[in-house]
Amino acid sequence: MYVHGQNLEQKENHKTKYRDTESRRYLTEIRAKYNEWKLANEHLVGPLTETTKQDSELLIKRVELLNEYKNFLEQQHYAEKFDSRSNLHSSVLE
Repeated sequence: MYVHGQNLEQKENHKTKYRDTESRRYLTEIRAKYNEWKLANEHLVGPLTETTKQDSELLIKRVELLNEYKNFLEQQHYAEKFDSRSNLHSSVLE
């Protein structure tokens, strides 16, 4: 389950909010970057129950991918369009 992905979907399908051209464009851009992050993250396997030498590298890569997406989302124009009430930024960590 991806809470942030569900948050995006709710915004994309909302009947009254986020219907203006700018919001639609921003949501399309965010969705593309989100899908890119999700796919890259899902392709990483591990860490698993048994510790391996690759665990640290995998965790570092996962954090790098998340930070890259979060930094993308924190651009000024997105921050202004989707304020704290939208939970867009806070749901990334969920």
